[in-house]
Amino acid sequence: GTSQELVRYCFETWWQRIGSTRAVGLGRLMLSEANNFPEIASFYRHEVVEPGHRLIRRVLQRGMDRGELRPLDLDHAVYLVLAPLMFLMFSQSTPSVCIPNAERFSPQEYIRVQADNVLQGLCVRSA
Repeated sequence: GTSQELVRYCFETWWQRIGSTRAVGLGRLMLSEANNFPEIASFYRHEVVEPGHRLIRRVLQRGMDRGELRPLDLDHAVYLVLAPLMFLMFSQSTPSVCIPNAERFSPQEYIRVQADNVLQGLCVRSA
């Protein structure tokens, strides 16, 4: 498939396997308490964060190599993909604080819209 399809797949898979499960709480806990538990934080960074970053970098590099994505600074472009997921991770624990009209908020629709927005910024534009 295309790199755009792969980016969408990454967003959707994150939601299915992490964002919509109790596992999302581990990420929130690690980000909020990492300074208090440096050894656990180091383990989490090595086992979760770094592999996730490498995966996103490979997806983006693949898109650039195939001419589907514009040239990117991968050190920073990784966070373009991660930022919408991080918002969703944190907002799910207190949606009424983070999201006006939280009862109408659909995480699946949010992911679809954010994937579209990210891809609009990443894709090569036709002349």
